Amino acid sequence: MNFDLAKSVDRWLGSALGRLLGIVDAWRTPGPAVGDVRRIVMTKFWGLGNQALLRPVYAAVREAYPAAHL
Repeated sequence: MNFDLAKSVDRWLGSALGRLLGIVDAWRTPGPAVGDVRRIVMTKFWGLGNQALLRPVYAAVREAYPAAHL
């Protein structure tokens, strides 16, 4: 199997398809109001060192949804 070709197709086609599906999903379903969010699950795979990358995201989510259980 040609992994370089697979990665290239995934990079271009996967990115475009993901964005298109995100737009369609946002158009079809309204987002919840801030007060409606009760629980949020956050995860970051591929290494313990990446927890440092998740900390600013965690802080921003905590600020945006103060009543939610993270």
